[in-house]
Amino acid sequence: MNKKLFITDLDGTLLTKGGKLDAKVALRLNELIRQGEQITFVTGRDMTDAEMILGAVQSEIPYAVYNGSAIYDPSKKKLLHYWSLPSKQMKKLGRELNKCANANITFVQDNEIRKEKFCLKIINRYSLLSISVRDKKSIVDSIYERIVDKYDNGEILIQKYSDPENDKVYIIDITNSYGDKGAAARYIANLLGFGMQDIVAFGNDSNDISLSCIAGQFYLVGDAEQKAFENMQSRIPFNEGVSVVDCMEDNVFNVNKKYK
Repeated sequence: MNKKLFITDLDGTLLTKGGKLDAKVALRLNELIRQGEQITFVTGRDMTDAEMILGAVQSEIPYAVYNGSAIYDPSKKKLLHYWSLPSKQMKKLGRELNKCANANITFVQDNEIRKEKFCLKIINRYSLLSISVRDKKSIVDSIYERIVDKYDNGEILIQKYSDPENDKVYIIDITNSYGDKGAAARYIANLLGFGMQDIVAFGNDSNDISLSCIAGQFYLVGDAEQKAFENMQSRIPFNEGVSVVDCMEDNVFNVNKKYK
């Protein structure tokens, strides 16, 4: 049987409701890794969050952050690849966000990822990975409605969702539309010598649709509307990572578990 490349989203898929990786789930992931299985991650989280959350996982293969727009190698502590935002359009968008109190900008400096409070000067100096706004829902809704029709096209992708750790807070993420989770998964698979048919992927939300499109098998976690997801093998319940690891073990050992 061909080896598989397991790729999973984090929030709402593998993590607890509090945005943590359960210790028992981490132990089971590490046991699979010790047996030679390849497991990696694609997340909307930033680099700092991802490193902290995945610190207990012994995988040394690259994973993706910022909804797929950057690929990071944890074994070498090195940024491998990224999709930058178009500077010309970002200058226009930046002027609309310049007075936003809770906006951050993530950029690449000397091949390292930096994150700072939003500043127009950074747009002119560095390659941009993402711009994010994190605030209460009414403010985020107002900003989103003001910018989405103007800029969510071509190379720019604007996404809005609730904070996985605080449902009273909402987030806007602005990234390169070509650097999504599907593109990141394809890059990692090619790097490791896997075909797309060898990818077994897990996700739960609209930002995982591109991942479902390139995976040989995709498992939808939770109760999201399934029509937009492709190559869907099955729907499995969200139970803070347990069903995801059950499913990985099922694929490895051909044990037909019931996902509860």
